[in-house]
Amino acid sequence: MWEFKVAQAVPLEGSISYEELTAKVETLNNNLPIGVLNLRRLVRHAITNRVFCEPKKNQVAHTRTSRLLLEDEPLSNWVGFCTYDMWLPLVHVTDAMKKWPASDEPTETSVNLAFNQSLPWFEFIQKDKAFAQRYNLAMKAHGGAAGYDVKYVVEGYPWGDLGDATIVDVSTPRVVCRPDPTDFPRWAGTKGTYPLPSQKPSRASSSLSRIRRVCARQRPLGRYQSTLAIESV
Repeated sequence: MWEFKVAQAVPLEGSISYEELTAKVETLNNNLPIGVLNLRRLVRHAITNRVFCEPKKNQVAHTRTSRLLLEDEPLSNWVGFCTYDMWLPLVHVTDAMKKWPASDEPTETSVNLAFNQSLPWFEFIQKDKAFAQRYNLAMKAHGGAAGYDVKYVVEGYPWGDLGDATIVDVSTPRVVCRPDPTDFPRWAGTKGTYPLPSQKPSRASSSLSRIRRVCARQRPLGRYQSTLAIESV
């Protein structure tokens, strides 16, 4: 659905026949011959997952889910990233494990095997602007989900029990979180480094009491790096 731009070919209001839909999809794909039979099979499979619907037999219309492919750019890119960019690496995981047994090298992974290249992940995607943009927007969609709220990091672990410690965030590019000093008086400063996707940094207030969040909005990969480490003193 994503690669063939099917959502763009279905009208936002009303419905469209499979014949008309096939003609529009083929036009959107540089006149690639797809065929009514093949497209109908693909769309009806998507319908089993509530992506599109048939309000009448052989007529296709949008559902709330399929409209998101048009109206939510980060989510649409997340779909593309998962189904287009990551499908081959996912199916090559065990092949990579067999080719490079017990390897921890960043250049001996399923990504290297799937795309027949020798670069680490982030270097590889930065070579393709469209790929990097999909990754940035996909991470924005992924990190924006309620289940990934930074409050779970702050509240879900007894950080105060660590005493003198250095805590380094090497995972999420979405948020740099610094607890309020009234909660953790021994913690001071932020530093570290990891790549961030694209937008200028800004401050955002948290709904959590006594927690201050500094949200680093996205900036293109390769142009900017920010970091986090919360050090105790």
